[in-house]
Order: sequence, then structure tokens, then C-alpha cells
Amino acid sequence: MHHHWEAARTPDGARYERCARCLKERPDGLSAGTKAGMGIGGGG
Repeated sequence: MHHHWEAARTPDGARYERCARCLKERPDGLSAGTKAGMGIGGGG
């Protein structure tokens, strides 16, 4: 199964990402946009 990451907020307003399908929280703390940007530019 592939995750579909989306932005979410905790009740106190902190931001995190979770899968829209299974609600699993993203373990690496990076947003999908950040990972994609690193891959394109080779940043790091």
C-alpha cells in the first residue's frame, strides 16, 4: 500500500503529516514536498 501524505494539526495546533488513507503519521518528519525537492535538486 502506498501512503497519501497530507498536512494535519494536533489539537494544540502543531503541524505534522499523516496518511489520508490509514492515518499513519509520517515517521521521518519531512513533508512530501521537501523530499521531492531534495530529489530534484540533489540537496542535502
